[in-house]
Amino acid sequence: MKDSFRQSMAWLHTWSGLVLGWVMFVIFYTGTVAFFKQEITLWSQPELVANPIEPVSALAFAQDYLQDKAPDAQTWHIVLPERGYGGVQLSWLSESGAGVVLLNHTGEQVRLRPSRGGEFFYRMHFDLHYLPRPVARWLVGVASILMFIALVTGVIIHRRIFVDFFMLRLGKGQRSWLDGHNVAAVLALPFHLMITYTGLVTFVAILVTNIIHANYTNYSDYREDVYIERIARPATGESSPLLPLPLLAKEARDQWGGRHPGEITVEHPGDSAATVMITGALGQRFSAHRQAIYVDGVTGEPLALSAPTGIGTALKGDLVGLHAGRFAKPGLRWLLFLSGVLGTLMIATGLVLWTARRRRRQERRLSIGFRLVEKLNIGVLAGLPAGTAAYFLANRLLPLDLPS
Repeated sequence: MKDSFRQSMAWLHTWSGLVLGWVMFVIFYTGTVAFFKQEITLWSQPELVANPIEPVSALAFAQDYLQDKAPDAQTWHIVLPERGYGGVQLSWLSESGAGVVLLNHTGEQVRLRPSRGGEFFYRMHFDLHYLPRPVARWLVGVASILMFIALVTGVIIHRRIFVDFFMLRLGKGQRSWLDGHNVAAVLALPFHLMITYTGLVTFVAILVTNIIHANYTNYSDYREDVYIERIARPATGESSPLLPLPLLAKEARDQWGGRHPGEITVEHPGDSAATVMITGALGQRFSAHRQAIYVDGVTGEPLALSAPTGIGTALKGDLVGLHAGRFAKPGLRWLLFLSGVLGTLMIATGLVLWTARRRRRQERRLSIGFRLVEKLNIGVLAGLPAGTAAYFLANRLLPLDLPS
């Protein structure tokens, strides 16, 4: 009975890991690289000098720039850089059009080479870049379920899980691939389980919509609990000076217990009904919750505090924050990165092991399925790292004035 159960688990482990194994490799690989998203962006766009940007001074020169270049805009939007490095992104919307600029740590406009930097890997991690967003997120969600099944069944079928931890025999063909697979899996097993489960939590609303319908009568009630809702006030047409944004941001920071703002949106700047929405930064904070404070841009009077409510929402915010690892200091971020590398190697060795085990059986005539898996292994497992290297080099070697 035990042997038949273990054999069933071995079959499930093999096929749950194979069906979308290449998608899972892409997800793990890009997610691991994205732990250093900001650093990759600085490499890809060296015009962004790696000087720290203090939020208060950044808001001061951002407000000066917008008042000079877009005084009649309907909306201003300011995005401060993660972890204080990079640039300050400004955008505005007016009747004559829209504009987007980036300012460096001195408040000067920067002309950047057209690269998405580390953001490319971050978005590809769950949007897969080449597919429509709904399809990609469904695919990532299903791949995460299969990955979790593969991890659990992998623990069940390994009788000598702790012995395998110390067993790595090189130059032994199929045995070496199995040892490498086991070591990569066991060495960072808690991380693999955590990162897969917390990643799955981020897609629960997409994969299991019945949960929402069972707990909320209207979808608007769900959005009110989970997402930050904007407060809209119509413009009056009466001119009034906008309060200094650093002052408003300081008051928000005091209310949040020292947490810095991440984004500031100003509706109807220069109007007596100007509204300022200050959203807290996610960087260096464990939870992925985003709180927002609304204040009157002329008087500074608080209008509302928008924050997701409910135990379930709070738990999801903590799990998503744990998955993203934005709170991690450099030492912990390196540990997360190395654990992600082990997870990527675990998937890669598992895919190669599938072909290594079956090659001898099919020496005379290789099946279509075997050849497909082998070609996908070469294309994905070798192609993605090669593409990453080309991406890094192209960002620095191609001239800025090269036509797109």
